[in-house]
Amino acid sequence: MLRSEAALIAALGDVADHGRYVRFRTPGMPGNNSTNALIFRGAPGPEAALEWPTLLAREFADEPPGSRQRLSWDPCGEASPEVVSAFEAAGFEAFTVCVLATDRPLPGDAGAVAVRKLVTDADWADACYVSALIAPAPPGPRVFAYHRSALATYRAACEAGHGAFFGAWLAGVCVGLLGIFVDGDGLARYQWIIVAPHHRRLGVCRTLMHTAAAWADARQYVVLGLGHNEAGLGAYRRAGFQEIERQTWFWERRA
Repeated sequence: MLRSEAALIAALGDVADHGRYVRFRTPGMPGNNSTNALIFRGAPGPEAALEWPTLLAREFADEPPGSRQRLSWDPCGEASPEVVSAFEAAGFEAFTVCVLATDRPLPGDAGAVAVRKLVTDADWADACYVSALIAPAPPGPRVFAYHRSALATYRAACEAGHGAFFGAWLAGVCVGLLGIFVDGDGLARYQWIIVAPHHRRLGVCRTLMHTAAAWADARQYVVLGLGHNEAGLGAYRRAGFQEIERQTWFWERRA
């Protein structure tokens, strides 16, 4: 898991090793609390809820307002109830993240949906539009600005040779997209997987994953999903992925 994450973040921003922990930082996506993080070496005890947030604030002191980061650790695992309670008392929320993997995603049949690699400005603009429209927050100017910045970061990494993004179009309308990034040693990691609500459970996600896998030609494919997102996890399982580990991430609670 950490290997695929480090390869992804290195393509998007920077990875800094500080001994006890590794810092992931993606300047183009300061609001993304999965790609901006401190990853500690070793699981925390309850006392870490006093120290880790202090280190987090120090390492990301120059981030703009509204940025968020996460705390987690390696080797991966789930936090005990005592640790969760300590971090919640310190102002953090605990999320379970599932790591799933396969040696080859299953093909999908999305009917009339056409899947292709994002190449042109128009391709990326379509992808940004569908990405922002289904964001949790209302699709106002700030949401569109965040998604434009995030996809510009992904596009730069793709054009530098680290990965590729694929989109799915139906009748000229983009209805889904995903990215895939490779580490150069046979491991591929999916990222930013989106399917428009009215086109879910129709094979779009499987078709995107299978097409991207053929491009990456890796030995193993990894994808992450939040433990409470059963719809997303179900889509990954139908594509042939199996859960290989679970871990706890701590995110600072929004006011």
